[in-house]
Amino acid sequence: MKKVILTPFLAFALLVFLASFSYQNQSASINNETTIISPDGDQFPEDVAKILKVHCMDCHVTASKNDKAKKKLNFDNWDKLNMLKKTGKLNDIVETVKDREMPPEKYINHYPEKKLSDEQINTLVKWAEKTMDSFKE
Repeated sequence: MKKVILTPFLAFALLVFLASFSYQNQSASINNETTIISPDGDQFPEDVAKILKVHCMDCHVTASKNDKAKKKLNFDNWDKLNMLKKTGKLNDIVETVKDREMPPEKYINHYPEKKLSDEQINTLVKWAEKTMDSFKE
């Protein structure tokens, strides 16, 4: 009688464990369905997260085939960077976005909808600068 009760219980416990493990792995990665973690452990502001997801995540995540982009900036590894490295990456974001180097022209030629508007550039720059300033406090 104990085996009859124990088997469904173990199956249920295993199912709960696997579901929680899967959820943890999903929330740790960055894609269109998950939370992006900011340098201070909070979520990126919603407007910034939307821009990053639409305009940056095709290349700057582990699943991307663009090795050069992943090497420069990989949002999947963002939470593993120390404050100094994050500051450098944020500074790079400010410079490349202001100079309209990101997304690159070659990419924009294939996907014109990925071009950043002036408003999106301002949003990213203000966020990056504000985040860098918060590190100084």
